[in-house]
Order: sequence, then C-alpha cells, then structure tokens
Amino acid sequence: MRGGALALGLIGGIIGLIAAGLALAVGGIGGALNTGAAATGQANFSLVVVGGWIALGSSVVGIVGAALAMGKPRMAGLIMLLAAVGGFIGISLFYVVAGPLLLVGALLAFLGRKQKPLAVIVQPSVSPDGRYWWDGVAWKPMPSAGESSIPPLPPPT
Repeated sequence: MRGGALALGLIGGIIGLIAAGLALAVGGIGGALNTGAAATGQANFSLVVVGGWIALGSSVVGIVGAALAMGKPRMAGLIMLLAAVGGFIGISLFYVVAGPLLLVGALLAFLGRKQKPLAVIVQPSVSPDGRYWWDGVAWKPMPSAGESSIPPLPPPT
C-alpha cells in the first residue's frame, strides 16, 4: 500500500503542478487582456493567480508527502491530505484530477501497514561425524540416547 501511496502522490503532485501552471496562465492572460474599466474583472483574475500560486505550493507539498510514504506513512498521509485540500481551495475545478489522486494516496499511506518480518528457524549444526553440535559459541557433545534432544538455541542478541 505504501508503494501505491508513493505512486499516486507523485502523479497527483505532478498533475497538480500542471493544473496550477494552467491556472496561473489563465489568470495572467485574463488579467492582461482585461482592458475594460471594470475593476472587478481585474480583481477576479488576480484571485485566479493567487489561487494558482496556492495550488502550486500545495502540489509541491504533495510531492514531498509522496516521497515520505515509504518511510513515514502517517506523516506522508497527513501531508498529502493537506496538499489536496489546499489545491482544492486554491483552484477548485483545475484540481479535479490531482486532488482525488492525492486523497487516495493519503488514504493508502494511512492504511499501509509495515510488513512483519518472517520468523527464521535456526537448526543447530551437527558435526560431520555426528558426535558434536554447535550452540552458536562452542561445539558441545551430542546427548546420549537416554537424554533429551539438543537443547534449543538461545535467542539472537
């Protein structure tokens, strides 16, 4: 799941960078072409540009969150969640593809579990002649027929 969080976070962040660039371009071109006397049109385009910068920063934060997905999944999930929300706040409709990718990446990071290590069973080594066994430190004589089998090895330190 962590690998999926990494992939979706990176893809969402990169698509978010593209969307933020488009929003900045649309806002800048619209502001430059707005020659009317209406000040509200200019204010609307400047809001688009500000939202584009917010989305650009959110996308970079989303990529950073994706990079943390393998090592610190909880923190990565929180960062990608904040990036998705920030992008939606900044440029809402432009972030319609990147936002859900970052949200799903955050969900996968939150739900990702650390794999448990496999248990290793160590069998004691027996000498080629069969009269001694290795306890990890020294060779010990094999127990006689009446005694119990070879004692278990101590846990590794």
